[in-house]
Amino acid sequence: MKEYVVMIIGITALCLAAFFGLDLYITTMRQVNRMKTLAELKRTLVVGAKVKMIKHDWFPSGGLIGVERAIIRRQGNAAQFEGGSWLHFPSAKEISFKGDNKFSVILDQKSGESMTYEVIS
Repeated sequence: MKEYVVMIIGITALCLAAFFGLDLYITTMRQVNRMKTLAELKRTLVVGAKVKMIKHDWFPSGGLIGVERAIIRRQGNAAQFEGGSWLHFPSAKEISFKGDNKFSVILDQKSGESMTYEVIS
């Protein structure tokens, strides 16, 4: 239902802009849905999605903490960020979801050390 309302509003805006001879710039915004499974995470992390590392137990004051980076390449088992680093998708038991748009990847099963990311868009 929500998609139909947005589509009708968009079509109406285009018609009005054409009638009045206005240039209309259309932007799209991908909504980040609540992720609960590894499959949903993989569907969310597509080329263009922006992700921010918010915690890394091995490098707590690392240079990538708090930096928003876009995904520039995506393959079945990993995603590549701007700058060339990769996030290899773990098995389902090595990942946990925290809130609507945050996930943690376990780095070491014994110690429980992990890195946590937030999906921005």
